[in-house]
Amino acid sequence: MSRTRSISLLLAAAALTFGACASGEPEAIEIDPTPVSVDEPASEREITEARVPYHLWGMVAVDPGWDTLPQHADGVFLAPGEDEDGQALTFTAVDEEGTILWTAQRPLSCSGFTLTTDADGRALAVLTDVATTDDALAGTTATAYDLHTGEEVWGPVTVPGPHYGPGVVFAEPPPEAMGATGPRVALDPATGEVIAEETGTQDRGIVGEYHGILLLAEQNDLVAQEAATGEETWRHALADFGWEADQVRSAPEHRHTAGRPALVGDPETGYALIDPHTGTVLATEADQADTEPLSGTHIIRRDQELHGYTPEGEALWTSVAEGDLTLTAAGGGFAYTLHGDAVQVHNAVTGEIAQAYDPEATGPIAVPEAMTATGAAIIRL
Repeated sequence: MSRTRSISLLLAAAALTFGACASGEPEAIEIDPTPVSVDEPASEREITEARVPYHLWGMVAVDPGWDTLPQHADGVFLAPGEDEDGQALTFTAVDEEGTILWTAQRPLSCSGFTLTTDADGRALAVLTDVATTDDALAGTTATAYDLHTGEEVWGPVTVPGPHYGPGVVFAEPPPEAMGATGPRVALDPATGEVIAEETGTQDRGIVGEYHGILLLAEQNDLVAQEAATGEETWRHALADFGWEADQVRSAPEHRHTAGRPALVGDPETGYALIDPHTGTVLATEADQADTEPLSGTHIIRRDQELHGYTPEGEALWTSVAEGDLTLTAAGGGFAYTLHGDAVQVHNAVTGEIAQAYDPEATGPIAVPEAMTATGAAIIRL
């Protein structure tokens, strides 16, 4: 593949914990939050110690210095990494050709981020920050930037606490590390204005904001609204899924990428894969899901079974595993899974076991964790 079109973006081996705040007053750190334009290639990295899939051979690998999985929208990845001195986070936006577009610094504490899309289709990065409020306590703010340029679009606006998500959803931190958050609020991606808030009762819950679509659990229904106008676009009866309104949530580890379905539901009864724009139910009773971008095949894990569905939600194939099964990513025509410590690859359209790695090679296997339609991939080394 062309070096100017395709890359394998790399993650550092360490996983950074960020975005969460303990209750009480977070520490304010003097950092200039203004994004800085870079427009330079990211540092290339040779991959000699690991085996990568065949379809990534010949692609440029870069290491943007991220410490956590990036989010992706409109051809741009964004994620933070801790500075060398350990005093701040640097958020780095990288396009699919490996060019660093811009960077922005934030304090280590209470710094979260999300990607969203405004009513005009513009991709935005929303970063949180710490600011001193009128009562001299440190509070949380959110600011939106054009994902491609780093130009400020709105903000900073005061939010009740850290980023909760998906999308521009925020909540007060729990009083204890493992407790429940306070009522959530959702912002308009285009303006930063509050468009929905929970009252503490169980009559209306915010499920998430999905690139311009707000999902709400209202008493007996799952309801979708356009974030910009508040217009209802579809609704489903919660009883059809066996859900209770106060239990409906977004799947906690699902990557809600622009243009891909939402995975929402009840962790006890399973999640449903739903197109947030049309309301089409693509699969139910899922534990994990991803969409292979070349074929549009939806890959679903239910317990120890892997399932493939057409872009319209018709069942294609089923594969039953022995032992623990984890879906890691789908892309390049394949679905990547872990069976314990063993890597198994399936053809995304047929479900057949595929040979994605050189069987004669040695070294640890690098398993993709996210892939795009253009061939860019995230691998952790």
